[in-house]
Amino acid sequence: MRRCFLFAALLALIAGLFFVRSYRFVRSLDEPAFELADLRRLDPALPIGAEWTGDADKPSLRLPASADSPSRSLKVALPVQRPVEALYVRVGMSAEGLVTGKHEWDSGRLLIQWMSVGHHDPEETDPVGSVEDDEEIEGLSMVVRPASGRAHPVLRIENLGSEGDLVISALEIIPVRKRGFWEWGRWGLCLCWFGWALAFLSGDPRIKRWRISAAAAIWIAMGITFAFPGPWQQLMPFVVPYELGVTGATSGKISSDESRTYREKVSVNDASRVSEKAETPGRIPVADNWIIQTKQHFKKFRMLMHIGLISACTFVFLLLVGARRAITLSGILVIAMEACQAGFGFGFDFQDVLDLVWGAAGIFLAVWLYGKLRERFSIRGGETKPMPSSSG
Repeated sequence: MRRCFLFAALLALIAGLFFVRSYRFVRSLDEPAFELADLRRLDPALPIGAEWTGDADKPSLRLPASADSPSRSLKVALPVQRPVEALYVRVGMSAEGLVTGKHEWDSGRLLIQWMSVGHHDPEETDPVGSVEDDEEIEGLSMVVRPASGRAHPVLRIENLGSEGDLVISALEIIPVRKRGFWEWGRWGLCLCWFGWALAFLSGDPRIKRWRISAAAAIWIAMGITFAFPGPWQQLMPFVVPYELGVTGATSGKISSDESRTYREKVSVNDASRVSEKAETPGRIPVADNWIIQTKQHFKKFRMLMHIGLISACTFVFLLLVGARRAITLSGILVIAMEACQAGFGFGFDFQDVLDLVWGAAGIFLAVWLYGKLRERFSIRGGETKPMPSSSG
């Protein structure tokens, strides 16, 4: 009965993650949303060779790679009335024979560049999506935010390849803000997970309460740091789409009347004016997160990093709550790290299978080391006592 309750509670908590995450943002009703058709009606200056195709209400934008063109990107300052907190962006894009240039970032890509308030200089660039060769992306969505809190957004669409075309077939941009529900809801959910961990680890009177609490706290901290919400800076939907709180339209787009009224208030020149200093950013810097930076700098040691992290964590669990509970906690953590990565939209490939294997290897390494140490120490019920000397 206890196991059934714990399993049912675990499923409910996982569903809670989906629910709380989907309500992280809400549309800012004082700012309009934009679609690709709205962008076309703003009539920004296109790079040489670029053209609009399709119907006026459902257009596509084609940008060819041209070495003769002095500008290979479309830059449009989005005509919002004031600096925004965040943008929800949904894009459909494809490449047609797009050959990358000299650098790995010389592909077709869509970016949001944030201009600092009161200045015309870019303070941050967030990549949304990129394609090369004959790659196609449909329905990619995420929320991008400036690190400073609020800034002016600039849309950049670039084809930096040596040849081939970049086609933007769909685009939706919605100014959003953070919900208060997310602020307190995530911590309430965290406490529920902590309570589940305490319930799972309890039941053995030989394990002291403080050891159970310590193991549960470490497990939650590891989960928050490496699984959910994890180290990722791109705020992609977690399994289910974001619920932006728009009635009558799940996409959150503004009506034709709203769009027409707003465009009458904004001049095309103001909407298209972008600082000349905001040139193509080239390589996008690694996000300011120590976990991401460490993974980038030590790619060759990825296997050792996975094994070492899980092994150290498992060993601490072994010392606190014993073998069976420690292996279960670490196993859930390893699976959660890869499952959340897939849930956030980063995919699941052979490298992720290797990560699972390396995580399992870390657990077995910790158990082996724990067993070796038991030859010199008596470890029972979460307590460590030195064995009596044979000469005593």
